[in-house]
Amino acid sequence: MIQKAKALACVKHKGQKRTDGRDYVEHPIEVYKILETIYNEPNRENVLVASILHDTLEDTNTSIIELENLFNEEVASLVVEVTSAKYAVKTFGKVEYLSNKMMHMTDGALAIKLADRLSNVSDAKGFSEERKERLMTETSIILKNIVNRQNLKPYHKKLIEEIGRIILKSKSN
Repeated sequence: MIQKAKALACVKHKGQKRTDGRDYVEHPIEVYKILETIYNEPNRENVLVASILHDTLEDTNTSIIELENLFNEEVASLVVEVTSAKYAVKTFGKVEYLSNKMMHMTDGALAIKLADRLSNVSDAKGFSEERKERLMTETSIILKNIVNRQNLKPYHKKLIEEIGRIILKSKSN
């Protein structure tokens, strides 16, 4: 399933670029690699597959039904769970929306979302100073809001700590 997800992500994100000019598909592969090293729960394969596909609903012409048919219901559900609702982001603001959403995610989805954040803050090199500062500030607030979430797992805490280190390092530069 992982190889199938990588192949689909390459097709779906073809032609998309990151801010620094790299092919966009490198980002979901990075999220997968982060989780591959720390996520060992019983639903590991589904979470890893969903991590590769985490931006397909939001950024490509992929449908939930397509993900269910190609993979399974849990993979599709995880991708839906980490996908931001654009109307809600506009209504509530990104920080409030994501803070609330992440407080109520399943463990696997939260791991994907945190690995996604870790990848994003790690890749902020190509951002303008203003955009980089906004990303770091938003991420700091989101982390402060979710750190009191009940039942954070050790892998969640490890991801939160790593994101925090990067944010502190960016502020000292």
